[in-house]
Amino acid sequence: MRMDRKKETILLVLIIGALAAYLVFRRTGEIHYQLPKPPAIGKEDVTRITIEKGGATITLKRDGDRWRILPEGYRADEAAVKRMLEIICGLRLTAMASESANYAVYDLDDAHRVEVSAFKGDRLLLKLDVGKAAPSHRHTFVKLRDDKHIYHAEKNFRSYFDKDVSALRDKQVLKIDEEISEVILTAGKESLHVRRGAAPAEVNPHQASAEAGEEAPDQKAPRWETVDGKPVSGKEMDDLVKTLSDLKCDDYIKETKKDAGNPTFSADLKAGRNYEFFLYGEREGKTVAGSSESDDLFLIPDWKAKRIRKNFKDLLEKKG
Repeated sequence: MRMDRKKETILLVLIIGALAAYLVFRRTGEIHYQLPKPPAIGKEDVTRITIEKGGATITLKRDGDRWRILPEGYRADEAAVKRMLEIICGLRLTAMASESANYAVYDLDDAHRVEVSAFKGDRLLLKLDVGKAAPSHRHTFVKLRDDKHIYHAEKNFRSYFDKDVSALRDKQVLKIDEEISEVILTAGKESLHVRRGAAPAEVNPHQASAEAGEEAPDQKAPRWETVDGKPVSGKEMDDLVKTLSDLKCDDYIKETKKDAGNPTFSADLKAGRNYEFFLYGEREGKTVAGSSESDDLFLIPDWKAKRIRKNFKDLLEKKG
Protein backbone atom coordinates (compact mmCIF):
# COMPACT_ATOMS: atom_id res chain seq x y z
CA MET A 1 0.00 0.00 0.00
CA ARG A 2 2.79 2.39 0.98
CA MET A 3 4.58 1.53 -2.25
CA ASP A 4 1.46 2.38 -4.28
CA ARG A 5 1.09 5.73 -2.51
CA LYS A 6 4.74 6.48 -3.11
CA LYS A 7 4.34 5.73 -6.80
CA GLU A 8 1.24 7.90 -6.95
CA THR A 9 3.12 10.77 -5.28
CA ILE A 10 6.03 10.46 -7.71
CA LEU A 11 3.65 10.31 -10.65
CA LEU A 12 1.77 13.36 -9.41
CA VAL A 13 5.02 15.30 -9.01
CA LEU A 14 6.06 14.34 -12.52
CA ILE A 15 2.72 15.44 -13.95
CA ILE A 16 2.87 18.77 -12.10
CA GLY A 17 6.45 19.28 -13.30
CA ALA A 18 5.49 18.50 -16.87
CA LEU A 19 2.57 20.93 -16.73
CA ALA A 20 4.76 23.66 -15.23
CA ALA A 21 7.39 23.14 -17.89
CA TYR A 22 4.71 23.27 -20.60
CA LEU A 23 3.34 26.52 -19.27
CA VAL A 24 6.79 28.07 -19.01
CA PHE A 25 7.76 27.05 -22.50
CA ARG A 26 4.40 28.18 -23.82
CA ARG A 27 4.82 31.63 -22.32
CA THR A 28 8.38 32.03 -23.51
CA GLY A 29 7.42 30.75 -26.91
CA GLU A 30 4.43 33.05 -27.43
CA ILE A 31 6.61 35.57 -29.27
CA HIS A 32 8.79 33.42 -31.46
CA TYR A 33 9.48 35.97 -34.17
CA GLN A 34 11.38 39.20 -34.59
CA LEU A 35 9.52 42.22 -35.94
CA PRO A 36 11.03 43.67 -39.10
CA LYS A 37 12.45 47.15 -38.70
CA PRO A 38 11.29 49.66 -41.34
CA PRO A 39 14.10 51.61 -43.03
CA ALA A 40 15.19 54.90 -41.49
CA ILE A 41 13.91 57.66 -43.75
CA GLY A 42 14.26 61.40 -43.28
CA LYS A 43 11.40 63.62 -44.40
CA GLU A 44 13.79 65.60 -46.58
CA ASP A 45 14.75 62.35 -48.37
CA VAL A 46 11.27 61.78 -49.79
CA THR A 47 10.78 63.54 -53.12
CA ARG A 48 7.88 61.50 -54.52
CA ILE A 49 4.95 59.51 -53.13
CA THR A 50 2.64 57.26 -55.09
CA ILE A 51 -0.71 56.03 -53.79
CA GLU A 52 -2.45 53.16 -55.59
CA LYS A 53 -5.90 51.76 -54.94
CA GLY A 54 -8.23 49.74 -57.14
CA GLY A 55 -6.12 50.36 -60.24
CA ALA A 56 -6.00 54.15 -59.81
CA THR A 57 -2.70 55.90 -59.03
CA ILE A 58 -2.03 59.31 -57.53
CA THR A 59 1.48 60.78 -57.65
CA LEU A 60 2.69 63.51 -55.32
CA LYS A 61 6.00 65.18 -56.14
CA ARG A 62 8.08 67.69 -54.21
CA ASP A 63 8.47 70.98 -56.06
CA GLY A 64 10.84 73.18 -54.08
CA ASP A 65 9.13 73.80 -50.76
CA ARG A 66 5.72 72.69 -52.07
CA TRP A 67 4.13 69.42 -53.15
CA ARG A 68 2.18 68.99 -56.37
CA ILE A 69 -0.22 66.39 -57.73
CA LEU A 70 0.88 64.97 -61.09
CA PRO A 71 0.34 65.11 -63.97
CA GLU A 72 -1.88 68.20 -63.63
CA GLY A 73 0.49 70.04 -61.31
CA TYR A 74 -2.21 70.93 -58.78
CA ARG A 75 -0.97 72.25 -55.46
CA ALA A 76 -1.27 69.55 -52.81
CA ASP A 77 -2.64 70.15 -49.33
CA GLU A 78 0.53 70.65 -47.29
CA ALA A 79 -1.08 69.42 -44.06
CA ALA A 80 -2.18 66.19 -45.78
CA VAL A 81 1.31 65.55 -47.18
CA LYS A 82 2.85 66.29 -43.78
CA ARG A 83 0.67 63.59 -42.17
CA MET A 84 1.76 61.09 -44.83
CA LEU A 85 5.45 61.88 -44.30
CA GLU A 86 5.08 61.44 -40.54
CA ILE A 87 3.84 57.87 -41.11
CA ILE A 88 6.34 57.02 -43.86
CA CYS A 89 9.32 58.32 -41.89
CA GLY A 90 8.12 57.24 -38.46
CA LEU A 91 6.57 53.84 -39.24
CA ARG A 92 6.64 51.59 -36.18
CA LEU A 93 5.46 47.97 -36.15
CA THR A 94 4.20 46.76 -32.78
CA ALA A 95 3.12 43.15 -33.36
CA MET A 96 2.46 40.46 -35.93
CA ALA A 97 -1.26 40.23 -36.59
CA SER A 98 -1.28 37.16 -38.85
CA GLU A 99 1.04 34.71 -40.55
CA SER A 100 -1.61 33.63 -43.02
CA ALA A 101 -2.27 35.16 -46.40
CA ASN A 102 -5.95 35.82 -45.74
CA TYR A 103 -5.53 39.45 -46.73
CA ALA A 104 -9.19 40.22 -47.38
CA VAL A 105 -9.95 40.01 -43.64
CA TYR A 106 -7.63 42.97 -43.08
CA ASP A 107 -8.54 44.96 -46.25
CA LEU A 108 -5.11 44.11 -47.61
CA ASP A 109 -6.36 42.26 -50.70
CA ASP A 110 -5.96 43.73 -54.19
CA ALA A 111 -9.43 45.28 -54.16
CA HIS A 112 -9.14 47.13 -50.84
CA ARG A 113 -5.52 47.78 -49.96
CA VAL A 114 -3.89 51.19 -50.34
CA GLU A 115 -0.41 50.72 -51.74
CA VAL A 116 1.97 53.49 -50.68
CA SER A 117 5.44 53.92 -52.18
CA ALA A 118 7.99 56.56 -51.19
CA PHE A 119 10.91 57.49 -53.43
CA LYS A 120 14.03 59.60 -53.38
CA GLY A 121 14.38 60.42 -57.04
CA ASP A 122 13.94 57.04 -58.72
CA ARG A 123 15.13 55.04 -55.70
CA LEU A 124 12.41 53.23 -53.77
CA LEU A 125 12.66 53.97 -50.05
CA LEU A 126 9.56 52.20 -48.73
CA LYS A 127 6.65 50.19 -50.10
CA LEU A 128 3.75 49.65 -47.75
CA ASP A 129 0.32 48.09 -48.16
CA VAL A 130 -2.16 49.79 -45.84
CA GLY A 131 -5.23 47.91 -44.64
CA LYS A 132 -8.05 48.78 -42.26
CA ALA A 133 -7.75 50.02 -38.71
CA ALA A 134 -7.34 47.45 -35.95
CA PRO A 135 -10.33 46.96 -33.59
CA SER A 136 -8.64 49.20 -31.02
CA HIS A 137 -8.57 52.03 -33.62
CA ARG A 138 -5.06 52.81 -32.37
CA HIS A 139 -3.27 50.63 -34.91
CA THR A 140 -3.45 49.88 -38.62
CA PHE A 141 -2.99 46.52 -40.36
CA VAL A 142 -0.09 46.74 -42.83
CA LYS A 143 2.04 44.55 -45.06
CA LEU A 144 5.60 45.29 -46.08
CA ARG A 145 7.17 44.67 -49.46
CA ASP A 146 8.39 41.07 -49.95
CA ASP A 147 6.88 40.02 -46.60
CA LYS A 148 3.73 37.91 -46.58
CA HIS A 149 2.99 38.54 -42.89
CA ILE A 150 0.49 41.10 -41.60
CA TYR A 151 1.54 43.50 -38.86
CA HIS A 152 0.08 46.01 -36.47
CA ALA A 153 1.49 49.49 -37.18
CA GLU A 154 1.25 52.20 -34.59
CA LYS A 155 -1.53 54.79 -35.11
CA ASN A 156 -4.75 54.74 -37.12
CA PHE A 157 -3.66 56.23 -40.43
CA ARG A 158 -5.45 54.60 -43.37
CA SER A 159 -7.50 57.77 -43.91
CA TYR A 160 -4.25 59.72 -44.46
CA PHE A 161 -3.63 57.81 -47.70
CA ASP A 162 -7.10 56.65 -48.77
CA LYS A 163 -7.92 59.88 -50.63
CA ASP A 164 -8.75 60.96 -54.17
CA VAL A 165 -7.24 63.90 -56.05
CA SER A 166 -9.97 66.29 -54.93
CA ALA A 167 -9.35 65.52 -51.25
CA LEU A 168 -5.59 66.01 -51.68
CA ARG A 169 -5.77 69.38 -53.46
CA ASP A 170 -4.93 72.54 -51.56
CA LYS A 171 -8.29 74.25 -50.95
CA GLN A 172 -6.73 77.59 -50.00
CA VAL A 173 -7.86 79.97 -52.77
CA LEU A 174 -7.10 83.33 -51.18
CA LYS A 175 -4.59 84.09 -48.44
CA ILE A 176 -3.71 87.67 -47.46
CA ASP A 177 -1.20 88.14 -44.65
CA GLU A 178 -0.90 91.93 -44.95
CA GLU A 179 -3.26 94.72 -43.96
CA ILE A 180 -5.88 95.67 -46.53
CA SER A 181 -5.95 99.43 -47.09
CA GLU A 182 -8.65 99.72 -49.78
CA VAL A 183 -11.53 97.62 -51.09
CA ILE A 184 -13.47 98.17 -54.31
CA LEU A 185 -16.75 96.24 -54.41
CA THR A 186 -18.62 95.84 -57.71
CA ALA A 187 -22.06 94.37 -58.34
CA GLY A 188 -23.31 94.82 -61.90
CA LYS A 189 -23.11 98.54 -62.71
CA GLU A 190 -22.77 99.58 -59.06
CA SER A 191 -19.51 99.93 -57.21
CA LEU A 192 -18.34 101.09 -53.81
CA HIS A 193 -14.79 102.24 -53.11
CA VAL A 194 -13.89 101.91 -49.43
CA ARG A 195 -10.66 102.60 -47.58
CA ARG A 196 -9.33 102.47 -44.09
CA GLY A 197 -9.57 105.92 -42.56
CA ALA A 198 -7.34 107.40 -39.91
CA ALA A 199 -7.96 106.33 -36.33
CA PRO A 200 -10.40 108.56 -34.43
CA ALA A 201 -8.88 111.38 -32.42
CA GLU A 202 -7.68 109.91 -29.15
CA VAL A 203 -9.52 110.90 -26.00
CA ASN A 204 -8.95 110.06 -22.36
CA PRO A 205 -10.61 106.62 -22.09
CA HIS A 206 -10.94 106.83 -18.30
CA GLN A 207 -12.68 110.18 -18.53
CA ALA A 208 -14.98 108.97 -21.26
CA SER A 209 -15.91 105.81 -19.36
CA ALA A 210 -16.49 107.77 -16.15
CA GLU A 211 -18.85 110.16 -17.93
CA ALA A 212 -20.71 107.42 -19.75
CA GLY A 213 -20.62 104.91 -16.92
CA GLU A 214 -19.42 102.25 -19.38
CA GLU A 215 -16.17 100.70 -20.51
CA ALA A 216 -14.23 102.88 -22.92
CA PRO A 217 -14.12 101.64 -26.53
CA ASP A 218 -10.88 100.97 -28.35
CA GLN A 219 -9.96 104.48 -29.44
CA LYS A 220 -7.09 103.34 -31.66
CA ALA A 221 -9.09 101.11 -34.02
CA PRO A 222 -9.12 102.51 -37.61
CA ARG A 223 -12.46 103.11 -39.23
CA TRP A 224 -13.72 102.39 -42.74
CA GLU A 225 -15.04 105.13 -45.00
CA THR A 226 -15.78 105.76 -48.66
CA VAL A 227 -13.28 107.71 -50.73
CA ASP A 228 -15.48 110.81 -50.31
CA GLY A 229 -15.51 110.45 -46.52
CA LYS A 230 -18.85 108.74 -45.81
CA PRO A 231 -18.72 106.36 -42.85
CA VAL A 232 -19.05 102.64 -43.57
CA SER A 233 -19.94 99.86 -41.15
CA GLY A 234 -16.64 98.78 -39.60
CA LYS A 235 -18.11 95.47 -38.44
CA GLU A 236 -19.33 94.54 -41.93
CA MET A 237 -16.08 95.54 -43.61
CA ASP A 238 -13.93 93.77 -41.03
CA ASP A 239 -16.05 90.65 -41.50
CA LEU A 240 -15.61 90.83 -45.29
CA VAL A 241 -11.85 91.33 -45.09
CA LYS A 242 -11.47 88.55 -42.52
CA THR A 243 -13.41 86.09 -44.70
CA LEU A 244 -11.46 86.88 -47.87
CA SER A 245 -8.06 86.97 -46.14
CA ASP A 246 -8.22 83.25 -45.33
CA LEU A 247 -10.59 81.70 -47.85
CA LYS A 248 -10.82 77.99 -48.60
CA CYS A 249 -13.08 76.38 -51.18
CA ASP A 250 -15.11 73.18 -51.05
CA ASP A 251 -13.88 71.90 -54.42
CA TYR A 252 -12.65 72.95 -57.86
CA ILE A 253 -14.52 72.79 -61.16
CA LYS A 254 -13.30 72.27 -64.72
CA GLU A 255 -14.83 75.39 -66.27
CA THR A 256 -12.42 78.26 -66.94
CA LYS A 257 -12.87 81.90 -65.96
CA LYS A 258 -13.55 82.63 -69.62
CA ASP A 259 -16.36 80.05 -69.65
CA ALA A 260 -17.94 81.59 -66.55
CA GLY A 261 -18.58 84.97 -68.19
CA ASN A 262 -18.91 88.20 -66.23
CA PRO A 263 -18.98 87.93 -62.42
CA THR A 264 -22.10 89.00 -60.54
CA PHE A 265 -19.97 90.42 -57.73
CA SER A 266 -16.29 91.23 -57.30
CA ALA A 267 -13.96 92.54 -54.65
CA ASP A 268 -10.63 94.20 -55.42
CA LEU A 269 -8.50 94.34 -52.28
CA LYS A 270 -5.45 96.55 -52.16
CA ALA A 271 -2.52 95.95 -49.83
CA GLY A 272 1.16 95.69 -50.76
CA ARG A 273 -0.28 94.29 -53.98
CA ASN A 274 -3.76 93.72 -55.36
CA TYR A 275 -5.94 90.67 -54.70
CA GLU A 276 -9.13 89.93 -56.63
CA PHE A 277 -12.17 87.82 -55.85
CA PHE A 278 -15.20 87.02 -58.04
CA LEU A 279 -18.63 85.46 -57.58
CA TYR A 280 -20.50 83.85 -60.47
CA GLY A 281 -23.68 81.76 -60.59
CA GLU A 282 -25.06 79.23 -58.13
CA ARG A 283 -24.81 75.47 -58.53
CA GLU A 284 -26.60 72.89 -56.36
CA GLY A 285 -26.38 74.74 -53.08
CA LYS A 286 -22.95 76.21 -53.79
CA THR A 287 -21.64 79.30 -55.59
CA VAL A 288 -19.06 79.34 -58.39
CA ALA A 289 -16.20 81.70 -57.52
CA GLY A 290 -12.71 82.66 -58.60
CA SER A 291 -9.72 84.58 -57.32
CA SER A 292 -6.45 86.05 -58.52
CA GLU A 293 -4.64 83.41 -56.43
CA SER A 294 -6.24 80.42 -58.15
CA ASP A 295 -5.90 79.37 -61.79
CA ASP A 296 -9.11 77.35 -61.50
CA LEU A 297 -12.69 78.24 -60.63
CA PHE A 298 -13.99 76.75 -57.42
CA LEU A 299 -17.10 76.24 -55.31
CA ILE A 300 -17.89 77.84 -51.96
CA PRO A 301 -21.02 77.30 -49.82
CA ASP A 302 -23.91 79.67 -50.50
CA TRP A 303 -23.82 80.91 -46.89
CA LYS A 304 -20.23 82.01 -47.35
CA ALA A 305 -21.05 83.72 -50.64
CA LYS A 306 -23.86 85.67 -48.92
CA ARG A 307 -21.42 86.69 -46.21
CA ILE A 308 -19.10 88.12 -48.88
CA ARG A 309 -21.71 89.67 -51.18
CA LYS A 310 -22.35 92.88 -49.21
CA ASN A 311 -25.33 95.14 -49.84
CA PHE A 312 -23.92 98.61 -50.56
CA LYS A 313 -26.90 100.45 -49.06
CA ASP A 314 -26.63 98.53 -45.80
CA LEU A 315 -22.90 99.22 -45.60
CA LEU A 316 -23.46 102.97 -45.91
CA GLU A 317 -26.45 103.15 -43.56
CA LYS A 318 -24.60 101.57 -40.67
CA LYS A 319 -22.16 103.70 -38.76
CA GLY A 320 -18.62 102.38 -38.39
